[in-house]
Amino acid sequence: FDKNDETNKTLYAAGVTGGIFKSTNLGAYWVKVNTPPDGTANLNVTSMVQADDGTIYAGTGEGFHSQYYTALGDLGYAGGFIGQGIFQSNSDDTFSLVPGTQPDENDNSSEWAYICELAISSDGKLWAATNTGLKVKESGSWVYAKAGSQEITGLACDVKTGSNGIVIATAEGKGYISVSGNPNEFVSFSTGEDNKLPVFGVGRIEFAIAPSDPDIIYAMAADSADGSLQNIYLSEDKGQNWRVVGPGGSGSFNVLGGQGFYNNTIVVFPNNPYKILAGGINLWEGTRIDSTGGFYQWSEKSFGINIFEPAYIHSDHHAYVFTPGNSNQFFIASDGGIFLGTIDNNGYTFQTRKINLTITQFYTIDISNNVKEVLAGSQDNGSIYINGESATPMKGEDIWKDFNGLISNGGDGGYCTMSNIRIEQVNERPPTIVYSKSPLTGANNIENRIRRSESLGFDYSFTFFDEVSMSSSSFLTPIALWESYNNQESRDSVDFEADKDYSAGETVVVRSYNYDHPFTYILPNSMNSGDVIRVKDIISTKLFIATKENIWMTFQSLNFDTIPVWYLISDSIHKDLKGTPQCMAYSFDANYLFVGTQDGRLYRISNIGLAYDYLRADVNSTSCIIATDQLQLIGGGNSQVITSIAVDPNDANKVLVTLGNYGNTENIYYTENALMDSPVFNSVQGNLAPMPVYSSILEMDASTDKAIIGTDLGIWATDDVSTGDWYDVTSSIGKVPVMALKQQSVYKSSFTTTYYDPGTGEPLYEIYPKIKNFGMIYAATHGRGIFRSEVFETVGVDEPKSISTEYQELRIYPNPATEKVNVSYNLNSNSDVNISIYNLAGKLVYSESLKSVNSGKHNTIINVNPLNKGTYLVRLVAGKDVRSSKLIIVN
Repeated sequence: FDKNDETNKTLYAAGVTGGIFKSTNLGAYWVKVNTPPDGTANLNVTSMVQADDGTIYAGTGEGFHSQYYTALGDLGYAGGFIGQGIFQSNSDDTFSLVPGTQPDENDNSSEWAYICELAISSDGKLWAATNTGLKVKESGSWVYAKAGSQEITGLACDVKTGSNGIVIATAEGKGYISVSGNPNEFVSFSTGEDNKLPVFGVGRIEFAIAPSDPDIIYAMAADSADGSLQNIYLSEDKGQNWRVVGPGGSGSFNVLGGQGFYNNTIVVFPNNPYKILAGGINLWEGTRIDSTGGFYQWSEKSFGINIFEPAYIHSDHHAYVFTPGNSNQFFIASDGGIFLGTIDNNGYTFQTRKINLTITQFYTIDISNNVKEVLAGSQDNGSIYINGESATPMKGEDIWKDFNGLISNGGDGGYCTMSNIRIEQVNERPPTIVYSKSPLTGANNIENRIRRSESLGFDYSFTFFDEVSMSSSSFLTPIALWESYNNQESRDSVDFEADKDYSAGETVVVRSYNYDHPFTYILPNSMNSGDVIRVKDIISTKLFIATKENIWMTFQSLNFDTIPVWYLISDSIHKDLKGTPQCMAYSFDANYLFVGTQDGRLYRISNIGLAYDYLRADVNSTSCIIATDQLQLIGGGNSQVITSIAVDPNDANKVLVTLGNYGNTENIYYTENALMDSPVFNSVQGNLAPMPVYSSILEMDASTDKAIIGTDLGIWATDDVSTGDWYDVTSSIGKVPVMALKQQSVYKSSFTTTYYDPGTGEPLYEIYPKIKNFGMIYAATHGRGIFRSEVFETVGVDEPKSISTEYQELRIYPNPATEKVNVSYNLNSNSDVNISIYNLAGKLVYSESLKSVNSGKHNTIINVNPLNKGTYLVRLVAGKDVRSSKLIIVN
């Protein structure tokens, strides 16, 4: 609450990766305040305090992380995001750095990297509980507080001050108090004696001093082993003696829920020193009911399961703040935003207070064919769907619903996908989606952690993904959906039955098995009515899911009439794939899949395009043709988490890999020969400051080598990735971690079919829409929501027309061959051409590049004498046209 507002309607709030917001109407609406140096810098704030003169101090650095969730370690920023120091406001809400509080860049062990709490004592001193200890500002300088002759160092989680001059703090799980407020007169009350706090096994401790009697202090301690509630303690004599008033170890009194290092907050009612609010997972009220024995009655006042519950507050509470002078009104800061709590004769009631509080932390993103439509996995707010068409276009909805179809607290959203195969009618069919919830657990959890739905989560396939055999302990489970609308390498087929007589050369409409999506086919021969021919199904999908030491694939992600058949295409037993996958990316034709793990391993999985059944695709088959190779990213081995992989949509040889973790100087690697036996990855860190990089794309324009990356400090780009010449393109997004980037690099035109109502004869239409956001780039930030850039939008794309079989053909002769083969092909337009030959293990054995080849017929002669006897795949790439044919060598 702003001390300058006597009406108590002005509040400040901050997100740990979203910056500071202000409301002047009691939280009904929020506005972002200015941050240095140009209004776009990110202040990942963990604490705020206001001096009597109105100056607000904000401490930064996400020092609190959960021991239960492993998100921070998985994503490569263990310990949370580094802060930028302490900032102070001026009269117009512009914040500037307090000198001497800036941490070293890219070093999460440096002083001031994390500031967990700030406090101002009655004598005006500013205190800071930091990652390296308890600090206080005296005579313009920062010094460590002392207990005896020893400085109070280590991770300090809390510091509170009382109106009677006392200062109480915790560091390394031990409590300290200075009754006088002198920085050099602290005494530890964590001695293990009967009337003191324990010495061992204590994690985070949070304190609360009673406003109406500052001699009374509470402490809520989390167990250092599992984050559960150890005890809630009370001191009535300024911290000299302590006793338990809220016992831990009880399943019914589960305040912290095993997350006590992450969510742990306690506050005393302004008018009653023996009544408190304690929170972690949910809100609890504790009241002394026996003035002689001091027993406390505890009752749970909020629940974070169902948003329609009257007592609903989003789970994971971080702060409770009473309205000044009002013991019946308070605000709750949670993982789901801000709530207003009111107490009256009927008990507690709660209201959301988060309009325009854009601080959602996203990990992942996927996009559909619509410009404004996105689906993204978020921190503790589920898998959020945004259609961008509602009255509040920035508003999203968590699609993770319970078995009754009610929206529940979705927890941590994971990877997700949206299909571009859909129908536009009066009632548009929503996109088919696959989405996950973190962490992916085993079969003991009754809610499947990976779901498939064609109704935006209102119902979903119960038998989509077998968690028993595909379980993983990973926080994020990578999912990737590949779709093609002209897959000439497809091994699937559909039957076409003539509804009338047709002549050879006529174009007919055929229905794919994938969502009945129509495509055109030119009849090679005449057909009579009722005749049936089998046609290659060129509408194809592949869904990849990566769990610990396993990569799975199915072709049936859009087929809701059957339980999908899953193929295990790589694993630790057959293919020596080790570790927990963190990210994966496929080539334009999905013949290659690159996988990066949390422990820094990079794998290339090859020959997926020819693996169309169990015999060829599953590692348990002795005839499996899929190969898995571990690639060397760094000569001496890599221990950094691989956060993203980008494969050039025009050339799978070009691959960009990004790395996380603080304290490293090289975080971006690039190769132009990713399909060779031993690709050479070179650092392209260039002029980019050392910092974690979390996401990347290689821009789809074939005429450039442009790359765009998401870093710890916004978005950067280079016009030639091999040079490492990076420049800042963050703009209004702000210096916020950008965890995911996605470009719409697939195009398909609109397709309309006409049929007639059997009763009225009226024409009816099915409209399969085109890709409307071709080339657009989307960014998922960890703290400021989702952004879209239309700079790279490709407009005026010609509607693809049916291509004759002459132009689709790739002829290889003689075949079988002994010494030389002819590769014969036709080009629609001028293009660079690349001809490659692969063995059945997916290894590139020959490659030839031809520049600026004119349209028309061509023939290239290749000497195959050096190749061993066997079967090979010849692949021709001309722009985005990919063709392939089998070659047999008998020499």
